[in-house]
Amino acid sequence: MNRRLPGKDACLVVGALVATLLAIAGSAPAEQRPGRWWAEQLLKRLDADGDGKLTKDEVGGQNAQRFDWWDAIGDGVVDVAELRASV
Repeated sequence: MNRRLPGKDACLVVGALVATLLAIAGSAPAEQRPGRWWAEQLLKRLDADGDGKLTKDEVGGQNAQRFDWWDAIGDGVVDVAELRASV
């Protein structure tokens, strides 16, 4: 017996699985998502001047490569909201 799904059926099954996983991932309130904790911890660790924002100079090292991705607004500084959104 051949258990493989025909092309359209396979696409429907995969699509339903992806939709379910996205719904589960997005169901937790923002304050309970791991990204909130991660963003706050990273900001505390890297914010050398304590102003609540990161600059490329403060980030340095391997994280400097990620800075442009974190800086969603493109203003040269990254705040906790931008860090949370990047997760």
